[in-house]
Amino acid sequence: MSSETVLLNAALILVLGALAQWIAWKFHIPSILILLITGIIAGPVTGLIHPAKLMGNLLFPFVSSSVAIILFEGGLSLKFTELKNSIGIVLRIVSVGMIVTWGISVWAAHVLGGLPLSLSFLAGAILVVTGPTVIAPLLRQVRLKGAVGPILKWESILIDPIGAIFALLTFQVIFGQDVHLPQIYILRAILMTLAVGICVGFIAGHIMVVLIGNFWLPDFLQNPIALTMVVVAFALSNHIQDQSGLLTVTVMGIAMANQKRADMRSIAAFKETLTTLLLSTLFIILAARLQLAELERHIFQNLLVILVLLLAARPLSIFLSTLSSHLSKQERLYLMLMAPRGIVAASVSSIFALRLIQAGYPEGGRLISLVFLAIICTVSIYGLIARMLAQRLGLASMETEGILFVGANAFGLALAKSIQAEGFRALLIDSNRENVEKARLEGLPSLHANVFSYYFRDEIDLEGIGKLVAITPNNEVNSLAAMRFTDIFGRAGVYQLNREENERRSLQYEAPNHLTGRTLFSRNTTFATLQEKFNEGSYIKPILITENNPYSKYTKEYGESMLPLFLITEHHNLQIFSADLALSPHPGQKLIALLPSKEEDITTGLTKGEL
Repeated sequence: MSSETVLLNAALILVLGALAQWIAWKFHIPSILILLITGIIAGPVTGLIHPAKLMGNLLFPFVSSSVAIILFEGGLSLKFTELKNSIGIVLRIVSVGMIVTWGISVWAAHVLGGLPLSLSFLAGAILVVTGPTVIAPLLRQVRLKGAVGPILKWESILIDPIGAIFALLTFQVIFGQDVHLPQIYILRAILMTLAVGICVGFIAGHIMVVLIGNFWLPDFLQNPIALTMVVVAFALSNHIQDQSGLLTVTVMGIAMANQKRADMRSIAAFKETLTTLLLSTLFIILAARLQLAELERHIFQNLLVILVLLLAARPLSIFLSTLSSHLSKQERLYLMLMAPRGIVAASVSSIFALRLIQAGYPEGGRLISLVFLAIICTVSIYGLIARMLAQRLGLASMETEGILFVGANAFGLALAKSIQAEGFRALLIDSNRENVEKARLEGLPSLHANVFSYYFRDEIDLEGIGKLVAITPNNEVNSLAAMRFTDIFGRAGVYQLNREENERRSLQYEAPNHLTGRTLFSRNTTFATLQEKFNEGSYIKPILITENNPYSKYTKEYGESMLPLFLITEHHNLQIFSADLALSPHPGQKLIALLPSKEEDITTGLTKGEL
């Protein structure tokens, strides 16, 4: 394959991955499902991509290193404070639960799937894993409350390296040529893997903490060196003890996430972006290697195996792992019905299938077809039922349409009161205790806190909150608050008041967009202009837009003296007016606007005195 063709194929994979991720985001479909379908179409269906020709001997080292980076990023998201009283449950799921799942999977693969017993043992070992690449997007979509979300996240990340090690031991014992006394071999391998994985992972994580915490690395080198350290630790561990590298990078991520000496947010943000890119590439490459004939040949047998996984293996493993636990019946049921497979299952099955074929076992192709069909089915089923099931069981958080207001001044109180009256959650934060007390007297949830404190951001209850509005008189405070919460609400979900006009003219340069939130309401709306409107008697009013009461009626009546604030759509979504978004209310929607003082108003609603 010429260099131009290689470059063209690589570019095509990146384009297809980005397009698949966008389609999944746009239509709220699990991204892995779209990536797998894209890879199958680009590979075996159309022949556009040939991974083996494209990457040659570098294919599986690339796959292994990419999975290591993905698991490291997952480890960075694990904090012990999330689990509180659930650590025992997680440990039982990844031990007792894993053994139960393995046993039932082996039986199903052999009896129902028709696989040889030796291959069934390996298939069962691979199918015990779930995976953060599937669980994490589902958790973001569903926003579970209580202990279920953290348990699923921890399980998905811890079970991946454990499952990979388990699969390797199974392969070596059954298909290896030099394994004598399997019990001694397995015990020694497990102890060595744990020792190497934990020690190397902790040392690598500690080195990064020391380098960053002592400011021995400039900011621009932190991410490259962290990435280098992950790959080095992964390769070194695998060199010392085969397949211990995944445990190493997971431990490294957990060690870095659970210390307070160095700020790891920039590394976590970088790794999250890199993980999205690697995930897209991996699934397309691995799916492109599938053989459609192999997928179709034993599809009904494989579907029976998957059905047993869904209806027997997972429920029984969770039932036994959560006996006498503090979890409610609803939480246990949700855990029983949530175990999608992800990238580790795909990559491990691909690697061992190749090893099997090289060792003279042509049935290796069946292993890939079973695992990939399990990924497709579980992602499809769980992706469809996750949110509905959580709502039925009362485990889903409320819709994230509420607003976190930074600044409990008079206008902040009025804004919070207006959306709370419409059924949305409003939460006010202010460092001025007097402002907080006034808000509480008005029946508004409020916190006396510093919005920049480390403790505050990690411990605040953001259930039902999806946006931030910074409305203090200090523009720097507003900008810093927007920056601090961008990684939670996204760039599209943080808003702040604009600077005063004379301040903008006096500045030589405007602040760059990434250091500020979206301009709230309009470019001419500043804290001073709002104060002036309030002093003149302006008030906030909800207006139902109908055919007989159109939005144009108010624009003609009030002109620029009316300031549109919020728009509530027919589906009860809350939208915020901003300088970069021109909203046009239409019949069936409700407008919340700041209206000028008038003795007689053309609609009914809040009066001036209610502000």
